[in-house]
Amino acid sequence: MPKVSFKLGKFQKDWEERPDFKGWLKEKSGDMGFCKLCQHTIRPHLADIKRHATTQKHKANLNASSLQKPVVKFFTHEYDANDVLLSKKKTELRLSLFIACHSTLRAVDPLGEIIQADFGGSAKDAIRLHRTKCRAIIAKVLGPFFKEDLIHDLANAPFSILVDEATDISVVKILGLSIRYYSSKMNKIVTTYLGMVELTQSDAIGLTEAVSKILQQ
Repeated sequence: MPKVSFKLGKFQKDWEERPDFKGWLKEKSGDMGFCKLCQHTIRPHLADIKRHATTQKHKANLNASSLQKPVVKFFTHEYDANDVLLSKKKTELRLSLFIACHSTLRAVDPLGEIIQADFGGSAKDAIRLHRTKCRAIIAKVLGPFFKEDLIHDLANAPFSILVDEATDISVVKILGLSIRYYSSKMNKIVTTYLGMVELTQSDAIGLTEAVSKILQQ
């Protein structure tokens, strides 16, 4: 009796887009099929692929993959709007912004204890904001954000500089600067804080160097 030769079929690319195969089936070199969940090579026959999809191992791997959070979300800020972590971060930012505008860092510790005791909820959901953390948020998050926002809003618009020299408690002379300009974002003339710089000398040369330093920054 002559030997019967068996010829494999050819993998069809559109199989990858079928609802029952999508996400786990892909083409492997040599016109073979491949299951990404089971790391299993499948003959390029529709019947074999369907048969693999009904195995217990494949079903278990498929359920596990549907419950697992994509790895990329652990390294990005793409959180759901109701995510507890995002809510805590927003609250900490708002409290730090309030402190920067209306109070002093000395008020953060007792205020944080009140918030944690009365509005904290469970231990993992509690808001923990103290002086060190609040200072870091203001200096490393809010400050750079509003500085960048001011640069974009100011763009190439004309502006005026308001300066005032003062001496702090450690007898160090500092120069405070505010800026007045037309804000295209708010559609009005605004006056806002620009920066502070320590003066090396209080004469005209020292003042000019200090103002130039702030404007360059």
